[in-house]
Amino acid sequence: AIRGQRYRSRHIVSKPERGGFACSGDLLQTRACESEMPEPCTFSVWESWSICSARCGEGTQWRSRSIHQMSEDGGRQCHGNLHEIQACHVWHDDCDPHVKHDCELGEWHPW
Repeated sequence: AIRGQRYRSRHIVSKPERGGFACSGDLLQTRACESEMPEPCTFSVWESWSICSARCGEGTQWRSRSIHQMSEDGGRQCHGNLHEIQACHVWHDDCDPHVKHDCELGEWHPW
């Protein structure tokens, strides 16, 4: 719980006229309170980048993160990507620019 302040206010509905009495009393009051603060949504840290999809030449690599905690009590929603993809380049002495490599799919991730 967070210690804080609660406020309440009021306003003057009508001002005194023709000798009427002025208003007396506070227009603003505060009171100490304890309250649950809204919890914002938070992301986990990014996983490491995957290895490059190419054995030689241009490929892609990716990384992921998840929602660490959903927002609660009206907290800020998460905004941002859960996955990122970027280009990568692999080149070493065994790379022959004339040899073709077929696409290869990995295993399915769980639902």
